[in-house]
Amino acid sequence: MLTRILVPVDGSPFAEHALPHALSLAEREAAELHILLVHHVMLGIDAGWMPQPELYSKHVFDAEERYLTDLRDRVAAAGVPKIYIHHKEGEPSDLVATFADDHDIDLIVMSTHGRGGLQRAYLGSVADGVVRRAHTPVLLVRPGTEEGPRTLRRQEVRRILVALDGSPVSERALAVALDAAALEGAHCTVMQVVVPPVFVSAYIPDTARVSREEMDAASRRAHDYLDELERKVPGVDDARVVVHQQPATAILQVADEIGADMIALGTRGLGKVTRLLIGSVADKVVRGAQVPVLVVPEKVGKPRK
Repeated sequence: MLTRILVPVDGSPFAEHALPHALSLAEREAAELHILLVHHVMLGIDAGWMPQPELYSKHVFDAEERYLTDLRDRVAAAGVPKIYIHHKEGEPSDLVATFADDHDIDLIVMSTHGRGGLQRAYLGSVADGVVRRAHTPVLLVRPGTEEGPRTLRRQEVRRILVALDGSPVSERALAVALDAAALEGAHCTVMQVVVPPVFVSAYIPDTARVSREEMDAASRRAHDYLDELERKVPGVDDARVVVHQQPATAILQVADEIGADMIALGTRGLGKVTRLLIGSVADKVVRGAQVPVLVVPEKVGKPRK
């Protein structure tokens, strides 16, 4: 059950593309909608040409206040009664993740790029930092235009694709996706990608045969795993095993084939060095997907102090 949803914004129309998705869930659950704008002016860069950088920062802060007031009115007109506006100062990704912990946020909904550069190495400056730090599921929306959304009305979700690998974190992603599906009246397709072995040598006997056997065994395990989920888990009505060298490509292809309105997956290794999925599969899926991507961290819930 969703009781509190957080939407970080930066004052740009681009960031507002997250709002229709958040409003849809908030309306269905009668959840609180928290909108957070983090005031962050890089005075170290601006001060070289700015005679009074502090005054400039205050000018930006005041403009942000006016923007938030206008945004609150527009969201209220769209039919969400429980709206809370927050204006903080600090480093955006750290503050968003901390805010989510401190306010018991159940879901963060945000655009993957805003005022920052559009082609970042990972998920985009702020969104990447939020995904790495958050203990809360993050629904990432990748708009196809720099302009704001045409409407703030709800977005329908009819089918969710959940990418699994048999790990506990991917099954947590399935649980979160099933909750979202229940809210939306949507169906869930689960899939697992079997990556063929890459070591086949003409100089070592039987490597090709062993590789085929390993791949066949992995495919059987994946089919058995997904078949059991389809039988035992309410809400799962489709299961697919795909053999492919590139898991992200396979996920995007299946999402397109089934007409998925959302993709869900789990993440592991959230540190800066060992981003096992953020730097590879999840990042590629987010950058390539035409639909929102639900990213569920390995450890969901407020950390103990």
